[in-house]
Amino acid sequence: MCHGPRYDKYEAKLKYYVEEDAETEWSKTESRARREEVNYTVEVNASDAVTDMNEEKLTSVYKKAQKEPLGQSNVEAGCLLQNLALSLADGAPATRIKKFANSALKEFGSVCEKDLAELRRAANTRHLNNAERDLHRLFRKRKLAVPLGISTCSFGSLKVQYLSLSSTWFPFLLRNKPEFLLGGFNYDSGNATLLLDTFWANLQQTMGEHAVYSLQAGQLSQCVPFYLHMDEGTGLRKSAVLIISAQPVFGQCTAERFYQAFRDRTDVSDESMHQIMTASQFHNARGDTYNSRLLFTILPKKMYTGKNERTMEGFLEIIAQECTKMMTEGVKVRGTQFYPVCLGLKADAPMLVKAGNFNRSFMNMGKNKGCCWECLAGRDDYPFEDVGTSPVWAETIGLVPPWTSPGALATIPARLCLPEGFFRRDPFHVFKQSIGGHFVASAVVLLTDLGYWPGCSTAVDNKLARAFDDFQHFVKKEWHGKHVTHMKHFTKALFHFPNMDSYPHGRFKGSDCMLMVRWLRHLLTHGFFLESEDPTGRQTRSPLAYPLQIWHKAFFECIVRACTGALRFFHTLHTQGVWLDVAAAQSMATGCLQFTQNYSQLAKLSFEKSLRRFHLEPSLHSMHHFYMELSGAIAAGASSILNPAVHNAEADEDYIGKLARLSRAVHASSTTLRCIERYLLKLHFVAAPDQDDDKADRQRNMAGQRARLPAEVPAPEAMEATSSRKALPEGVNAIDLQRPASCFEDRSFEWDPFDELFGYQLRQMQNDLLRSPTSFSLDLTPRLLYGRSDEVDVLIESGVARYLEFQGLKFTRVLTSNGLASVPLTKSEIFQDAHLSKAEKRLLMRFITSIQPFVSSLAFQSAAQLGVDQAGKVKPAADADALKALNLDLDSSWRSFLEKQSLSERLQDFITYSICLWDWPSEHLSCREALGRMGAFISSLGLYGRGTTMPLLFPMYGVGEVAQGFTRLCAVHRGLYALRTYATHVLTETEKGVNEEEEKEKEATAAAAAVSSSHRACGIVTNRGEVVRAELVVAGCEDFLQEAPVSRASTHCRRCTVLLDRPLLGEEGVSLCVVPPTALDPPLENVVQVLQLDFSSGACPRNVFLAHLSQSAEGASSFEDLDRVLEVLRCQASARCIFRCRYVYRPREKRRWNCGTVAGEVLQSCRLDGSLALVSDPAAAPQLLLAGAELAEAREVFLKSGLPAEEFLKKPPHVAEEERGNAMEELELFNEQMQAQQSPLPRAEEDADAECALSHASPASFRRPRLRALRAAGRGSNDARRRGSGLLGRAALRLSALSCGLLLRLVFWPRELRLDLRGAGKGDGTDPGARSPWASALLGRFRFNASLRRMRRLLRAQEVELNGEEVDFGCNPALLLLVTLLLVLRPVAGLLGLWLLFLLSAAKLRAKSAKPSLSFAAKISAEDLWSCRIWRSCANAGLRDVMQNSIAGLIAELSDLQQATSFDVKGIQVSREGIFLDALAQLPKGSLFTYRLRTGITLVDVEGTQCIFWDDPCIQVKPGWPLPDFWAPLGGFAGRRLPPELRLKSLECQDGQLLVEGRLGGSDGTAIVLRR
Repeated sequence: MCHGPRYDKYEAKLKYYVEEDAETEWSKTESRARREEVNYTVEVNASDAVTDMNEEKLTSVYKKAQKEPLGQSNVEAGCLLQNLALSLADGAPATRIKKFANSALKEFGSVCEKDLAELRRAANTRHLNNAERDLHRLFRKRKLAVPLGISTCSFGSLKVQYLSLSSTWFPFLLRNKPEFLLGGFNYDSGNATLLLDTFWANLQQTMGEHAVYSLQAGQLSQCVPFYLHMDEGTGLRKSAVLIISAQPVFGQCTAERFYQAFRDRTDVSDESMHQIMTASQFHNARGDTYNSRLLFTILPKKMYTGKNERTMEGFLEIIAQECTKMMTEGVKVRGTQFYPVCLGLKADAPMLVKAGNFNRSFMNMGKNKGCCWECLAGRDDYPFEDVGTSPVWAETIGLVPPWTSPGALATIPARLCLPEGFFRRDPFHVFKQSIGGHFVASAVVLLTDLGYWPGCSTAVDNKLARAFDDFQHFVKKEWHGKHVTHMKHFTKALFHFPNMDSYPHGRFKGSDCMLMVRWLRHLLTHGFFLESEDPTGRQTRSPLAYPLQIWHKAFFECIVRACTGALRFFHTLHTQGVWLDVAAAQSMATGCLQFTQNYSQLAKLSFEKSLRRFHLEPSLHSMHHFYMELSGAIAAGASSILNPAVHNAEADEDYIGKLARLSRAVHASSTTLRCIERYLLKLHFVAAPDQDDDKADRQRNMAGQRARLPAEVPAPEAMEATSSRKALPEGVNAIDLQRPASCFEDRSFEWDPFDELFGYQLRQMQNDLLRSPTSFSLDLTPRLLYGRSDEVDVLIESGVARYLEFQGLKFTRVLTSNGLASVPLTKSEIFQDAHLSKAEKRLLMRFITSIQPFVSSLAFQSAAQLGVDQAGKVKPAADADALKALNLDLDSSWRSFLEKQSLSERLQDFITYSICLWDWPSEHLSCREALGRMGAFISSLGLYGRGTTMPLLFPMYGVGEVAQGFTRLCAVHRGLYALRTYATHVLTETEKGVNEEEEKEKEATAAAAAVSSSHRACGIVTNRGEVVRAELVVAGCEDFLQEAPVSRASTHCRRCTVLLDRPLLGEEGVSLCVVPPTALDPPLENVVQVLQLDFSSGACPRNVFLAHLSQSAEGASSFEDLDRVLEVLRCQASARCIFRCRYVYRPREKRRWNCGTVAGEVLQSCRLDGSLALVSDPAAAPQLLLAGAELAEAREVFLKSGLPAEEFLKKPPHVAEEERGNAMEELELFNEQMQAQQSPLPRAEEDADAECALSHASPASFRRPRLRALRAAGRGSNDARRRGSGLLGRAALRLSALSCGLLLRLVFWPRELRLDLRGAGKGDGTDPGARSPWASALLGRFRFNASLRRMRRLLRAQEVELNGEEVDFGCNPALLLLVTLLLVLRPVAGLLGLWLLFLLSAAKLRAKSAKPSLSFAAKISAEDLWSCRIWRSCANAGLRDVMQNSIAGLIAELSDLQQATSFDVKGIQVSREGIFLDALAQLPKGSLFTYRLRTGITLVDVEGTQCIFWDDPCIQVKPGWPLPDFWAPLGGFAGRRLPPELRLKSLECQDGQLLVEGRLGGSDGTAIVLRR
């Protein structure tokens, strides 16, 4: 038996791609290409129709072949051939495919030679040079390629292949696949006629002069429109390949949209059908581009350039002849004459110029020839920068032809009065690849110019990196679309921005360009991304509202308006179909005009501020042409206007990329032929021919499936009942259950209920919201929990809290007649409340103080303390003294009690509705209930949250997460869940021990006899017929209903859920608002509670706010009160309501059966027995608070089941063990910390070196740096300690470290300082003359390491590190500090001490035998070089050296600099190229000359002395347009000698910083290298 091959072994080879090594010597391969030339003419009939093929079918057959032996059937061999063909079509080398087939054939052996004959032919490796030719022949014979004839044309000695439009493509498609050309319609259905009639009727409104209306006036229903497209891709070795294709106007989804519109309509008029067909037509920009484009030919660059440049013109002539022939003579298919009509050519601007042979184009700027082929814009009299509503160049449209001799495509019959209109502009290249890149790049660099991008240095590269971080945050966190960015960083090279005098521009991917436009608008309106300022990540002060300079605002307003206009234009372009109605066209024209005018204004503002930003490009003029075309069509009264999306080439870029990849996988000598053949292979798998054998197999399979179906399928309910009863054992009965009615009534929803949005805005918001539906978690009955309650304690004790997260309410508001007012919850908040008068504050404090004893005496012990099964036994303790003092009757009215306390009406509403959270009018509230609610509120204050005093908690992601947490706990205890399942029957059985004869008698007289409590529930039957046996059945009202009708409770809750674009309560965060009945006039029926949620709660996405409005009521349902409250709050917050849903929640009664029937009595017996338990619906009141009845009901059901009470919500053992382990770890850590604090500090007894460590960590403030930490430790050896020097040495080091640190801070003012100070002596007894460390410390000689960052005084630098082996201060630094204090306090004594220190230091310096050394390394930024006077004076000295010792006179424009009297530096920049100095020269006659100097820095040794040499200085020369700027060398040979005490090891320039390393003093010290 022959087993199947090892497909896992060869699968990698099958799809293997290798680098191309094709030869490009055309002379050697020209004869071979001529021999391999094949002209395929295949007879096509109806059986070769192209139909859709699912690629999953091929995958499934391939997987099947892996499991079964290959020699058993011909299907497996065909599967392997299909995979070989698909690999060849995907770009695999032909030789690799042959070698793979040969390896597979060797493993198969000689089994089934007849079936594998074709595989053997494919595996023949004797002629690998012709591998691709042989494979294509084999695949064509097996009908694995679309049968299209390849035509050949000759251009001299060069023969090129192509797929003819008139003789190949259109006859084949109209015969076999008319849906491809007709938007998914089959021509025989009649809808295709309506499609074409509608299209040409609409087009006649704006292009009535088109030649088709005169040539085929009576046959427009047979005229099929299409477009041509030309573009270049990247071919072999990065050379260009030209790809010419055609494409239909209509997208494949047109038919689907049309049928969707008529799905629910039967009777429509002709006019309405015309309108619906117009709205259904969609442009050809979606789906696989292989299914929407028709390849004409593909040419490598050498075939249409150089000596073969006639090839491109020849192909354009062939296309023009074929298009003209099809339009005039037509194509006859099945007896019907069709007339394909070419409406135009769409391409980018360079390709349009080549194809149209234009004299006026963007390449003629500055020559007074014009830059537009449709008008004379660009000439001196007609500036293309004019972007007004009536520009001066508008009157020249179509006035002068743009060519001397028209191109070949211009001969195709088109618009008679505007033949150049055949060449269509592409919105993708005009904006996203041209003017949009200029706009985005200039806007980003402008923010850098104006000093924005907080949190980074002034270097341009750092600011661009900061800008990219902001952009990344927007894409990942704030943008909810499908697109992701393809950029990795922002750099000068990306924006083509080498220096400040360059105009930035970028060429990004189209999606990246639009993402950056959205980001710029969001950035300017919402602020910069700074994590430390706001939880949302954005500053609250946006640049648009709070610019750094007043004149910045004009820039930002123009940028925001331009972004809005561009987004509106492209949103309408992509969402609308082929035709625009007047409103959509007006919106699109407005967006286009808004962008062009604001871009022009930005260019003007930049020119006024001497900024080279927002360059005026000819593409801006092309963008304005879209406005002129749309506005002109509207003015002409057209009702349907052609969408510029039909000319958009964004999807064509994908098509070009696919074919360009094919061209890189074939031999260079036969690129055209092999690419076309591979294209036909690929097209077969994307849209494969429907062969008769496959059709017969499908028909046989469908007939077999029908034969297996029963003759009559019963109803699902009958089938379930039958199956369940058949499976039931003896003695078990099944009682039918009904599907209960919903507890939600009067449900309705609407978008934009207040009509605040335009149509396109609403559609955009709908798309944005529906794009991420999983971001929403909407509760139908939202609930809040008290921080201290039985429910929270049960969550903690059971371990369910591990699966949940809660968020405390941020604030509580009360709506009054004067607006929203905060609810004061603490004593400080009461006294700081601005809404309460002084009298009200005193009354409120007196009331709280008076009821505090009574409230405190209530028993609020948690269920966790008393046991969850005993929590219901806790009773409040009545305090008789408190009751007597307050003259309080617990059963009296709470309203009357508050009136006795002399509280105002407003305070009574505050207490009743905001603290007690009462849901009904205050007259119905008793003192007992009110004090209980107040006690629960007060006991929960400040229990959870950081500083929050709100006692209420909201579950993250909604209340449904609480149920999900309990289900996880149930799953831990081996619970199972069945999704999408409900019960259709409940199973009951008679308990054992009952007399069977008595039971039979009861069944005989069931109508009159009463059923005793001898039945029990034993399981259910599901809707799938499954029988589930159980000892206890617990069901909710939504799952259990017997036949009897069920009445509804009169108490219900009216609810309204709304989505808004702004917080309804004025501030973000989870919050609560209470609206008392008297807050509005006329008064409300009852109190309304409003719960506001935002993205922090997980209930909705960012920038969307969710509000739940609720009102408990009785009787009839009306949403009038909720609408009034919503309107008031919405107007106060200036929020727009996006979506509103209203419904009534009415709990169902717990009795779910009719006790007057036999089944009802059986169910009642089961309930009394405890085997059947029902759970009631949540209460309608309280509206938002968890009533607490749920926990009591669950405990009751659990205890009635006979289970032990301690098992109720028992914590899983592994959770309890983990918590005990964590508790023990925390206890051990606490004990270790306590022991460490109580134990004495160990004395340092190590070596004789005395060390001192000083650490400084400055705060964020720059003005008041303070000493964070001071550590001083003196350590000496045992011998030194016996000499009594240890204590004195440590004290000297401590004092020295403190003094040295303070002196360094006073001198250099660093932001951060770290100092390591040690004594300089040895003290080990080896050198009798050496001083001990403590003696060296007293005399001021140390070894130290210092690190200073951000020095801001004297010598400014970013980082400085110092390392001194032996540094002598002359005296102890403490003496210097003491003398300084004496100078301030006692000047005379200070002067005397200063004189003595000078004498002592001079004597010590003379007595030195060796010079001390100090190594250093510094990092100095360009800002430091400019801000520090010392560095700036060095730069001035270097500038003078360069200019005075140069040969600048050799340059004519710089001859005046030889007579300059002074040179000053006005700006410094540092890069890898060197130092850039913005200089100012003072000339003799008082005139000033500004210029820019660039110089490098090199260290050289001259006669044993180190010098700094100014290497290759250059000056920037700006000759003016059209010559570019350049750097002219000065020929300088200037340098600066360094003092002998200073020796530099390295001096180099990096991006924005200058790195210096060297030593100061005697012998070479230890080198210090900064971490970069």
